[in-house]
Amino acid sequence: MKKLYILTLLAFSLNVANAQTSLNQAVDFTVTDIHGNTFNLFNHLDSGKHVIIDFFFTTCGPCQASVPTLNDAYTKYGCNTGDVFFISIDDRNDDATVSQYETDFSSLLPAASGSEGGGSSVVSAYGVSAFPTVILIAPDRAILEKDIY
Repeated sequence: MKKLYILTLLAFSLNVANAQTSLNQAVDFTVTDIHGNTFNLFNHLDSGKHVIIDFFFTTCGPCQASVPTLNDAYTKYGCNTGDVFFISIDDRNDDATVSQYETDFSSLLPAASGSEGGGSSVVSAYGVSAFPTVILIAPDRAILEKDIY
């Protein structure tokens, strides 16, 4: 039993280590969410907002399971009207698939698809290889948390 516990902890720690960006400073990007709204990272940071980015893909079980927690935080911090701006960045899907994900899992965060919204290039720029990865960026462009999830 003790061996199983240690192996479980090790597997979890390896998964978390992979689910991070290695960057310390934000890389600027512009994406278009599935509703046609354009988002530029540095514009939001320059206005004094912190930004939380949720990197996901639609068939990722842990991504689906994280939606309620992200929704709670999004609601708690003002639904993008306060000092924190939230955005989900999809890795590989089109707008229609991401829209269906929003419907199926009741996701509230604005989301940019990978193929049509520009999300795949953002995932690549941040070096994200495990999902979900949720990062927090400060207005000074420093990445404060490399993986909140």
